[in-house]
Order: sequence, then structure tokens, then C-alpha cells
Amino acid sequence: MAGGKETPRQKMIGMMYLVLTALLALNVSKDILDAFIRVNKGLEITNQSFTAQNEKIYSEFENQMALNKVKTEPYFKAAQEVKAMANEMYKKIHELKAELIIHVEGCTPEEAEAKVADVALIQSKDNYDIPTHLLVGDGSDPSVGEARVLKEELIKFREGLLGILKDEKLSIAKRDELLLELGTIGINTDDPTDDELSEQEKKDPAAKWWETRNFYHNVIVATITILTNVQNDVRNAESRVLNTLLNQISKKDFKFDVIDSKVVPKSTYVMSGEEYGAEIFVAAYSTTQQPIVYIKTGVDTLLPADTASAEKFYGTGGMVKYVVSAGGLGDQKYAGLIAITDPLGAVQTYGFKSEYSVGKPSANVSADKMNVFYIGLKNPITVAVPGAPAEKVNANISGGGSLVKTGPGKYDVTVSPSAKEVNISVSADMGGGSAKSMGSQVFRVKQIPDPFAIVAGKKGGAITKNAITGNPVVLAVLENFLFDGVRFDVIKFTFSTTVGGFNKEEQCNGSRLSSSAISMINQSKSGQKITFENIMVKGPDGRQRVIPSVVLKLL
Repeated sequence: MAGGKETPRQKMIGMMYLVLTALLALNVSKDILDAFIRVNKGLEITNQSFTAQNEKIYSEFENQMALNKVKTEPYFKAAQEVKAMANEMYKKIHELKAELIIHVEGCTPEEAEAKVADVALIQSKDNYDIPTHLLVGDGSDPSVGEARVLKEELIKFREGLLGILKDEKLSIAKRDELLLELGTIGINTDDPTDDELSEQEKKDPAAKWWETRNFYHNVIVATITILTNVQNDVRNAESRVLNTLLNQISKKDFKFDVIDSKVVPKSTYVMSGEEYGAEIFVAAYSTTQQPIVYIKTGVDTLLPADTASAEKFYGTGGMVKYVVSAGGLGDQKYAGLIAITDPLGAVQTYGFKSEYSVGKPSANVSADKMNVFYIGLKNPITVAVPGAPAEKVNANISGGGSLVKTGPGKYDVTVSPSAKEVNISVSADMGGGSAKSMGSQVFRVKQIPDPFAIVAGKKGGAITKNAITGNPVVLAVLENFLFDGVRFDVIKFTFSTTVGGFNKEEQCNGSRLSSSAISMINQSKSGQKITFENIMVKGPDGRQRVIPSVVLKLL
């Protein structure tokens, strides 16, 4: 193939394809099909690895944006374009896989998605007629199939990525040399040249084009594997362009691009009587430099001429720790100057200002789903105390129930069936080493509401015999309930209809219609009503209850 250096991985995969394709031409055995399944699985794992590595690069762009937005933003925007283009190309190949499987298997889109994820589920693994027809027709004209569309999309994708690197708005060192080195960035779609073809291949029309060389007369599992490898090339190309963009940003220059003062408070909200703490430092200097900080409270600015009226703090390790007792309630502000000696021996000053709030102890307890707790469910809540880190906050329950911590500030509440209301109390360590009460909140306790019954997807109305005999199940469903996955089991119900002019009833246990009930439906005439009543269900709270009936009219 023309253009670009292949990585050792690409060379290995290319050699593997030649061997497996040659074996396929001789005999499509189960071992060969299984080999393709294993190769495809390995490529899928590689794709996941590529995706994870690329996400780390995107995260690094985010970090660089936080350090210096002005310098990073052009490269950050370019990286976002790369991400959008790569995801779109990857998705198109995924959709082509699903389309091929649908045509070969005659399955639904949902079933096709499962078989894309695991090609071992494909039943007609050795089918090559349909993939060949869809992708390259009879092989005599490569422009008639989906492979040509894929090739054009890959070319567009490749040129789009290279176009980003060619954009003169981006400052890229040795651009021409870099582009020459990148070549096709691993997206090779050129037809083979005569020099690349063997004497045997020169006699084979299907070997002359990229489309037929990859997809002519290949069984479906081989075709899916080749497409997975193309997705691998897409992620690899994405990675190469991203690394090129990231390398244009000098991390060393970045950190020292702007010298500025920093104020990092432990908390901007403290309780009356507690301490307010902050770390003040010059971010760009070495820890061998010991700054002096002048701070004055109640002001927005401190000028060098006014440092005599300010409090003086000496730093160690390039940092000053500012600790002051929090007095009156409300907003508190202060300003100051950092004085530090520059590399030339001159004293430089950098101004800063900050503020914090002093408030009374308080706690926030909020139910994540509703403002009540339901019996039989895990009711999630969020507990927070302004100014306190989540790991320093604890909650307790009284009135009948239990709490299970699921994360920082997150709990699942389980309430007792006999409880009417429960009380959630909160305590927090605000820095003094001991927990203090921060308040409490009362929640009402309720039963889970009744579900409604559906039969073959219907709550009522007209239905065909085939629809109900094909799905002879009564389900109990909650409507407009914020909790997901709340399940009610149908224990029993009474089925009735008219057969031969006589009303007949059948007691059904569980959620399915009995064979006798199904027989009654088959004997019923169009226009007759069938009824499901006395429907008893059991919810997650363990309580049994009877829900409203369902009446359907046979078409």
C-alpha cells in the first residue's frame, strides 16, 4: 500500500490477514472461523485500549487549558474536532457491521448489536455471498458496493485529520517534515500498485482494488474482523494526531508563562467560632524561595505603600499558611501582597485578594428521588454541610430504619414497614477534631403506590388473538414513579371469556396464561371480550395487593 510507515502491529495484522484469507480460500473450517472470532475479540480489546489512551490525552488538554487557556485553546479546539471526526468514523463502521449482520442473519437491529459485540453469536459464520454482494457486488466493479462508500469516508476522515495539522492558524514546528513522516496516518485506502501484486494476483481482477482486495469473497466473520481492524486504524490515527497537537504545547513554558499569586483556602465557608485557613503562594517559583506576605482584613486592595498597616507573615517552602479565627457572621474579605526575590535579586510584589463567609452550623439533607421514603426500597439521599468536606460528614437515622453509606455524602435509606416518619440527623467535623451536631430533617414514610396491569403491552382496548397468544403474560407496571427498576411479581389472576355462548373462567397461577386459558381465547369469536381480574401482585416491600382488572376486545 502507498503512503505512510506501518507500525509493527499493523504489519503483524496484515500478515495475519494474508494467512487467514489464504486458508479461507482453501477450506472454511470451524477452526478458521474460530480463529477470526479470536482475532476480532483481540482487536476489540485493542480498540478499547486505544480509546482509553486517547481519553487520557483529552484529559491532558483539559489540564493544560486550566493552566493557560490563551496558549492552549487553539490546540484544544483542534483536539475536539479530531474527537468528533474519529467518533463519527468509528460509528459509521459500527453501523456497517450491524447492517451486514442484519442482512446475513435476518435478525432485528437489537440482535445485530449483540452479534457485533460478540461475533461468536453469528449463526451463518461462513456466509460470504451476502457480504460480498453488499460490499463489492460481483467484484468486477468496486464502485457499486458499500466498500466504496466506506473508502470515500475513510479518505475524507484522513484528509480531515491532516487538514487540521495543515491549518496555518496552528503553530506547528517543522510542519512539512511532520506531515511527511505521518504520511497517511495509518489510514491506507490506495489500490495496490503492480509492483505490490504477485504474478498470480495480477491475473485476479479482485486483487486490483482496495475494496475487493479486502472484502471480496470473505465470510461474514472475516469481514467483521477486517472492519474492526479498520476501526483500530481510526483510533490509532486519532491518537497520532492528538499526540502531535499536544506536543506543540511546551509544559515547561506553560507553568512559567505568567507569574501570579494564588490564594487557596481550605474552605470559603466556616462556622462561627471555627478557624478560617488558606494557603498563599507564588505558583511559578521554586520552593527554595521564601516569600513574605502582607495581609490586611476588610479591604479589597493593599498597596506597597500601605504594608506598614498590614500583618506580616513569613513563608517556608515557597508557601505561607494564613490561619485566623472566624469572628462575626457574614462575608469577610482581605487583601495582601506577596513579596519575593526574583532571579536577578530584585524584590517583586504580587497582589491578591480573597473572601470567605462565616455562618451558623447547618446541614442539608435531600432525598435524591422524592421527599418521602418508601417501604421496601433503597431510598437514596444526599447529605452535605456547607464548608465541610464530605468525608467529615456523618448521618444517623431514628424512628425505624437503617442507613448504608454508598459514597461521599451519599446514603441509601431503608425504612421499617411500621414506621410513619423517620428523622435524619447530621454531624460534622469542622476542623476541631470532634463531630458537632449540624441539624436534622424529618421524612414521611409511605407504601409503594399500586401498579397497573398490562397484557401484551395493553391496558385495554382491542387486540388480536395472535398478539395475546404470542405474549401470554400479565405484567404489573408502575407509572410515573421516579424509582427505576421497581418490580412487582404477579402471583395469580382470574381469566374469563365467553365460549359457545357460556361464560368460562380459569384461575391462572403466576403471570402466564394457562394452556386452558389460551385454548379459550382461540375458541372465542371476534368482538368478544376477555377479562383479567383479581390480579394479585407482590412488590419489593413484600406486601400482596389486588390491582385493577384489564378488559380487552378480540379483533
